[in-house]
Amino acid sequence: MLVAEAILVASGVFYFGTVGVMDRRVDGKIAAISNRLMESFRNRPIEELARQIEREMHDGIDSDTEIFLVVSPAGQRVVGNLTAVPSATRPLGQVVTDEVVREGKRATGRLIVQQLPDGGYLYVGRDLSEQRSISDLVIKALLAGAGASLLVLAAGALLFRHQIEKRIGHIRRTAQRIEAGDLTQRIPVSSDDEFGRLSIDINRMLDRIGHLMDGVRHVSNAIAHDLRTPLGRIRSRLDEAVRREATVASLSEAAGAAIEGIDALILVFEKLLQIAEAESGVRARSFEAVDLNGIAKDMVELYDATAEQRQVSLKPAGGGAVLAQVDRRLRAAAIGGDRGSGQRPGYSGGRAAPSDRTLLSS
Repeated sequence: MLVAEAILVASGVFYFGTVGVMDRRVDGKIAAISNRLMESFRNRPIEELARQIEREMHDGIDSDTEIFLVVSPAGQRVVGNLTAVPSATRPLGQVVTDEVVREGKRATGRLIVQQLPDGGYLYVGRDLSEQRSISDLVIKALLAGAGASLLVLAAGALLFRHQIEKRIGHIRRTAQRIEAGDLTQRIPVSSDDEFGRLSIDINRMLDRIGHLMDGVRHVSNAIAHDLRTPLGRIRSRLDEAVRREATVASLSEAAGAAIEGIDALILVFEKLLQIAEAESGVRARSFEAVDLNGIAKDMVELYDATAEQRQVSLKPAGGGAVLAQVDRRLRAAAIGGDRGSGQRPGYSGGRAAPSDRTLLSS
């Protein structure tokens, strides 16, 4: 719509910039000729003015369009190429448009009328037939150009719409397949324009979502594995207490073991909640830069005696500091182990506890 309006405005400017200029030039020329004749023959007989007008009409300059007429004070035609004297009263000294009869043919002309000193009138003008033809030609050319431009604009808009729908169609179809459960789908990147960069950004987002989904599945599997062992242990102790002869001491021992196992499970769930908060950014302020090599050296020193008894050699990794953003509370839990579980630090049924595996912030 804006382009169509711009075409119409440009056409209007072109029309008034050509035809309007021609009209002003005609009016200026008419006024200049009339003033020249009035100044030259103001105090001279009307016959001399008539002879000058005869020369003007036959000098071959604009002879096919110029209009001259001299009327005596009595209203009689003296000289000129107007067949009839215009009957309507016209303002003196102003260029106006009027219907005239020039050399026996009706025509539209621009005229200026001035009164002679003896009471007669001098008519000077220009036949607008040729100018009207040029104006009609300009209008036709502008209409044809505007029509062709609008057709090209419509064709371009349809082509652009087709291209947009084609590009967006790839994104929509990929989104539908992902919605159906296929997270491996990616949007094809076929150009380096805005759509291509958008496709790259969406693919990067899908890669991140896929990575997070893999992490969720991994954590879910780890949780299932880590909960199975303590739950199985609790069930075994309770089942054993029920099967053998029930005494206050045995039931109290089984209840205590069950409570201890449940406390360990609660601790695991607390660590999982802390991990979820850390990964969501809620606990971002609790992260700090930690040298992992320093932690490894401390652990080697802590277990060096135990490792030597078991004939195991522990050596810290060489190299400089390896910094990582680590949650303070989760780091302490990972290094110190789950208190009350009766297990070694970082040990949970033969596998690393969930808090061990999700400590670091990338």
